[in-house]
Amino acid sequence: MNVIENGEPESVLGEWRTTILNAFLTIAAIVAVPAIAALFIPSISTGYIPPVAIVLSIFGLILIALAVFRKIDFRIRVYSLLLLGYAAAGVNLMNSGLDSSGPLYLLALPILALVLCGRRTGSFAGAFSVALTALVSALIDQDVLVPQIISYSIWARFSTFLMLMCVVMLVLILFYRFQERLINQERLTQAELRQAQALLEQQNETLEQRIKERTDELLKSNKIQTALFKIADAASTSQDMLEFFAHIHQIIGELMYAKNMFIALYDGSTGLLSFPYFVDEQDEPFPTQPLENFHGMTSYVIRTGESIKHGWDQFNNLIDNQEVELKGTYNEDGIGAPLKAEGKTIGAIFVQSYTPGIRYTDQDDEILAFVAQHVATALTRMRALDAERQRTAELSILNSISEAMVKTLDVKTLMRIIGDKVREIFNSDSAMIMLLDQQTNLIHVPYEYDIDEGGYIDYVEPFPLGTGVSSKVITTGQPLLLNTLEEELANGAYFPPEIIAKGTGFYSQSWLGVPIITGEQVLGLVALADARPYAFNENHLHLLQTLSANIGIAIENARLFSETQRLLEETEQRADELSIINSVQEALASKLDIQAIYELIGDKVRQVFQVQVVDIVIYDVETNLMSMPYSYENGDRSVISPRAPYGFRQQVIKSRKPLLINRNFKELAAQYNNPLLTGAWPKSALFMPLLVNGKTRGIISIQDMEYEEAFSESDVRLLQTLTNAMSVAIENARLFDETERLLNETEQRAAELAAVNTVSAALASELDVVALIHLVGEQTRIIFNADIAYVALWDESSGMINFPYTYGEELTPIPYGEGLTSTVIQTNQPLLINEDLGRQVVELGHNIVGKQSLSYLGVPIVVAGKAVGVLSVQSTTQEGMFDEKDARLLSTIASAVGTALHNAQLYAEARQARADAEQANAAKSAFLANMSHELRTPLNAIIGFTRIVRRKAEGVLPEKQTENLDKVLVSADHLLNLINTVLDIAKIEAGRMDVLAANFRLGALIDLCYNTAQPLLRPTVVLEKQVDENLTTVYSDQDKIRQIVLNLLSNAAKFTHTGKIILAARLDENSNLCISVTDTGIGISEENLLRIFKEFQQADTSTTRQYGGTGLGLSISRNLARLLGGDLTVQSELGKGSTFTLVIPSHYAGRAQTPVPVSSSPQLGQEFAQDHTAIQPAVPGETKKHILVIDDDPDAVYLLEENLNQDEFVVTGSRNGQEGLRLARQQQPQAILLDILMPGMDGWQVLHELKEDPHTAAIPVILLTILDKKALGFRLGAAAYLLKPLDPVAVREALDKVIPKVDRLQKHVLVVDDDPLIADMLRQYLPEAEYALEAALDGVAGLQAIQANRPDIILLDLIMPRLDGFGVIEALRANPETSDLPVIVISAKDLTEPESARLKETVALVMKKQGFQGDELIQEIHKVLT
Repeated sequence: MNVIENGEPESVLGEWRTTILNAFLTIAAIVAVPAIAALFIPSISTGYIPPVAIVLSIFGLILIALAVFRKIDFRIRVYSLLLLGYAAAGVNLMNSGLDSSGPLYLLALPILALVLCGRRTGSFAGAFSVALTALVSALIDQDVLVPQIISYSIWARFSTFLMLMCVVMLVLILFYRFQERLINQERLTQAELRQAQALLEQQNETLEQRIKERTDELLKSNKIQTALFKIADAASTSQDMLEFFAHIHQIIGELMYAKNMFIALYDGSTGLLSFPYFVDEQDEPFPTQPLENFHGMTSYVIRTGESIKHGWDQFNNLIDNQEVELKGTYNEDGIGAPLKAEGKTIGAIFVQSYTPGIRYTDQDDEILAFVAQHVATALTRMRALDAERQRTAELSILNSISEAMVKTLDVKTLMRIIGDKVREIFNSDSAMIMLLDQQTNLIHVPYEYDIDEGGYIDYVEPFPLGTGVSSKVITTGQPLLLNTLEEELANGAYFPPEIIAKGTGFYSQSWLGVPIITGEQVLGLVALADARPYAFNENHLHLLQTLSANIGIAIENARLFSETQRLLEETEQRADELSIINSVQEALASKLDIQAIYELIGDKVRQVFQVQVVDIVIYDVETNLMSMPYSYENGDRSVISPRAPYGFRQQVIKSRKPLLINRNFKELAAQYNNPLLTGAWPKSALFMPLLVNGKTRGIISIQDMEYEEAFSESDVRLLQTLTNAMSVAIENARLFDETERLLNETEQRAAELAAVNTVSAALASELDVVALIHLVGEQTRIIFNADIAYVALWDESSGMINFPYTYGEELTPIPYGEGLTSTVIQTNQPLLINEDLGRQVVELGHNIVGKQSLSYLGVPIVVAGKAVGVLSVQSTTQEGMFDEKDARLLSTIASAVGTALHNAQLYAEARQARADAEQANAAKSAFLANMSHELRTPLNAIIGFTRIVRRKAEGVLPEKQTENLDKVLVSADHLLNLINTVLDIAKIEAGRMDVLAANFRLGALIDLCYNTAQPLLRPTVVLEKQVDENLTTVYSDQDKIRQIVLNLLSNAAKFTHTGKIILAARLDENSNLCISVTDTGIGISEENLLRIFKEFQQADTSTTRQYGGTGLGLSISRNLARLLGGDLTVQSELGKGSTFTLVIPSHYAGRAQTPVPVSSSPQLGQEFAQDHTAIQPAVPGETKKHILVIDDDPDAVYLLEENLNQDEFVVTGSRNGQEGLRLARQQQPQAILLDILMPGMDGWQVLHELKEDPHTAAIPVILLTILDKKALGFRLGAAAYLLKPLDPVAVREALDKVIPKVDRLQKHVLVVDDDPLIADMLRQYLPEAEYALEAALDGVAGLQAIQANRPDIILLDLIMPRLDGFGVIEALRANPETSDLPVIVISAKDLTEPESARLKETVALVMKKQGFQGDELIQEIHKVLT
């Protein structure tokens, strides 16, 4: 920042610079006050004030002003201070020369400028100071300036300095003000230009707006004129009101946004408000209802005759005044206008918007109101015209009904005529005619039409006279008009509540019923129903009463006539039906061919019913297709191809009921979506379902092309009887055909399966490609009895087709693209040619070569979806030799061949890959072994001999040489650790790293890691541990877990300078062990999080330089974590710290290992086997322990001799395995230290021989080697496993572990309890010097521990998993070797008398867990053992 360039300083930097400036000026002002006083006090006595005193006083006052008035611009204050300083320096230099205080000012002022203004101004001030000093010095040297000693006091000198500074400052202020005035004048000129330009732009916009408004007015006028013309045209051309309203919607949509519009009409005579036209994105149409019940904007417009303007002000005011309520969805904007005719409001029209940003204007309000006036006028004219049409239609309908009732006496026909006419008049959703049977008091429904049920309902189950609305009309003999759902329910109507609640399905909201009366007797009623409320009014009621007045007499007459006719016809019909049924059943009894049955029934039905069209349709449920095995239409027997059910047949299949159509066939066909496929429309039709086991399996339909009402109920009954007989016959025939088909298919499939199984079995046992192809060819030739057979394979690299197998003809390789073989490969489809083979070969574009075949079959051999060859069979003696079944069978064989070829290829590749991998793995293993031996062996000697020299040189060598030996040991250990780490990584990658899983106490492991990491911490860092109390025992490799955790703690200690490190352990929701190390260290950036787990990689190179390390720790830690079945992850933030989390299974699920009992204090870093059975005791009277060392390295023997106490141990060495075995048998040492990598017989063979030999099997063997194969060593019987280089302390601890002391008096106590806390508690009770305690967590583990190391006494729980205490006791007593083992039962179980008696005979003592004392337990154990 530079004050000269930027004016005011930045906020942060400027604050402290301003503070410095204010402090400096304040101090200077305080000094200036006494300086001014010093100038004027001498003048008071003399009466003369020197001019210089006045000037200096003025400068001082200016300095005081700069300190006091801090609102002055920062730049002015700084420059003024600097100029005052240079003025003072100049005065001093001129008066006193370079010996005065002037040079001090010149030195201080650049520093002050640098602090307050920045580098540039500071540099300029420094240069000015140097130049000023040089100028004064030159003037003095040339005697131009002669310094004088001024007699003024120091205050006077300072005042002089201030005066000069003020002069310069005044000059600078004047210059700055002049420059500021020029800048302001330039800014003023530019502002005037911009103002003039803005004025011109504003005038231009105003002019454009006026032009646009005038254009919009013209367009509006034109649109309105066009709209009025369209309204008049729509009123004259529309067929009905709905069409007229749709035209109005379109017209208004051209004038304004009208995506959502509705028209409401008010009937003053009924007081009902209806919504005949309603188009809305969000809401459903409002139901018809009384105007007084509707309190929305629509009712407001109709009641007041006022329009609703755009915007929400008017609506909000009406709501606030409680004049209207919000109906429907909240819209973005809306307007409405009344429809007025003859001074009355007959309705309203509304448009509204739900789209944000689309609003209406004053112009839209005017347009809608204007259009509404013309719409109301047109609507009035249309209403009058419709009323006239309606009256004319009603009279016509009444006349047609009267004529029909005179012409016909058939009740069914009469009911259909009356019902259809009534429905046509009233345009209702449902119409019904109900008749009361006076004898049974049942109500019959001879006519019902329900639009929700798809039209006519052929049959309604009669129901008793009750309390419903229909029964109420019949009982009272009075009409009933109900216009709401509530009114219907109140009068006895019933609808399922769930239908009403969901709003689905049909339920009426308007109902009108009028009784049919003859004399004083009520015959029934005519009823109408509609889903709309208020669908009927008094006019409808009067009209229906007029119709019903004459219906009663006509119905009664028709009913009496029909009854007489029915009785007569039924007598004759029954005789005919019986004759027909008998003849049909006799004919069907001799038929088992399905097609013959179809023909018989079809012809018989055509003869009986004398119809022009008969067809039989069979329906396949699985394919949802209809086929037509029989069809007759005026002599035409052509059938229609299979297709999905449609129209009438679809309805019959769905309902499983007959469908009788005696009138209006064409209209009903349109209603049922039944197209006309051939011929003309029939007049009548009857569709009868063919039911088998309650399911529709087909349909018989008969159609009359000439007459309506051609079929009666007796026809329905007769056809149904014939259909039932046909169903039985067809089902019998179908079962017969199905049995025949299944038998044939079974035989065919059996033959095919036998062939395929033969080939597949042969292929499954052959992986050699050449033998496999020959085998396939031979089997195929035999199966198909082929004259020619071949297997062709396409070599894509050479573009040739080879024939590795041929029979009947020698074939040579051909180029890809030639011959039938290429065609099969290219199309990837079978090729079957059964006749005229030569011609078809030529047509396919190939030449005829070789032997001429009469039949050819070739199928592709497919591998991975691609054709790679062909399997072909040919006949030279017979055309038509092969069929589709053969093609299918050969394709199945070819598929198996493709799979076998693919498997053979994969097998060859896998065998080669495995050989390569085994060779590489063997080489890697050999390399690891050699590297381990060659690197660790010399290091072992270096470390061992250095330790010996270091120990023996104590006090002999100079201290400096001792320190050098320590450095050698440190460097050697570091190098060994690095080698071990690199070799561990290599072993993990090669899969050579073993996991030695065992049960161990996690708490002890965490404590060990915690204690080990303490010395690594800085004094400012605290290590905390958090262990879940539920975590006790873990089954895994504790060494590897320890290695991971210690590495994480070491890294945390290395990179954490202050704060804390948290070591935590818990179980997650999947019962995985989670160990985390969280620190407050330097953290890791996001881009480096993935690098840190790579070998030889750290976060960055600066980390390596500052903290050291190889970059291998995290890599091997993650590899070890994954080896244990888990992973190691990290979360970190740069500068805040990191959290590394180890997640592994709490029970290792890798190679099965024999669980090692929980150790009370695990000796991490060493591995001791727990399964050696006996230890060779020391020879009585001999105090030294005999140790045999078998190692090909002589230094190893020497190092052991030097490091072990020679007063306690005698060490014998052997250079090879054979000699070591001989010495072991001869000397019977108390322990053997054995290397693995030795020439000739290696350590594994030696260990095996030792354990196999009864004379040496009991000698404990400690493996001391550079090869990390602990699991194998323990399985072969090693007592302990140590890794080179030699660690004397570890060797000594191992020897102490496996060799008992002569004076050892400890008793071996085995605790078998599933609660590990019991073992810990008993361990604290029993003195360690007298008892050695071992724990097992269940009965099975306890028996294994007893077999491995026989205890002196057993403390046994009874309730345990896998094997309880009773089972352990039975197993012990059944084994002669353990039958005498003393057992004390310690259990919380309440024993029954039989259990107590049983234990009394088999154990020494039974103790309760609750409240037993340690002293008591010790006494009881002592009693049992003694």
